[in-house]
Amino acid sequence: KELLLLEKESSGMYFSGHMIDSYSDNISDLSCEKISSLLDGENTADKQHVGICGIISSVTVKNTRQNEKMAFVTVEDRYGEIECIVFPNKYKEHYYQLRVDTAVYIEGTLSVRDDEDTKVLLNYINELVENGRYMKREKNIHNVKAVAGKESGAVSRATDKKTYTKVYLRVPDLDSREFLKARNLVNIFDGAVQVIFYDSSTKRYFNHSSGVELTDYVLGELCELIGKDNVVPK
Repeated sequence: KELLLLEKESSGMYFSGHMIDSYSDNISDLSCEKISSLLDGENTADKQHVGICGIISSVTVKNTRQNEKMAFVTVEDRYGEIECIVFPNKYKEHYYQLRVDTAVYIEGTLSVRDDEDTKVLLNYINELVENGRYMKREKNIHNVKAVAGKESGAVSRATDKKTYTKVYLRVPDLDSREFLKARNLVNIFDGAVQVIFYDSSTKRYFNHSSGVELTDYVLGELCELIGKDNVVPK
């Protein structure tokens, strides 16, 4: 990764590979399209829902007339690059993930105009996990060991009890970065385990709209994101 970053910094391009290659395991579990296939215009349509994986190569933040922030983000894979537009409501939710050289999965709708380059209107973004840390989704909680360096009380309990029906996630409030990060992770690993958030500021519980696939890997990631004492599987 350091070599590739140096190549890009010194010459403006990669020579010995592409940074996205380091995330191939995670990408193989996602439904995403090559960026070049969206740019050729043959099988695309305006407002078409798409998913792409790539490296953020540039981020430009601007203020709207209502003095709200939005962003124009360029994402590239091995085959091309495309601009993603992040409107104010999505910028507030995902601003901390919009960083140059970050590997991301993006869902959105296409904006296809005759006089403009094709763009993606971002609806959702989440960071990809490098191959060395990623565990394939088909490995279930019965045969996946805890990720090295991420063992915690919650992760250890996963191998003891094997299965769960719900998981409680305590966050400072529903506007906090902890909540947004945990929710993004839960949305990526869709499954049957019920997710219940506890808002510490109001002392109220909220059922999440979808469940999670609660593998040891997901438990470890949740513990790292919001703290192991705030992750309680039942």
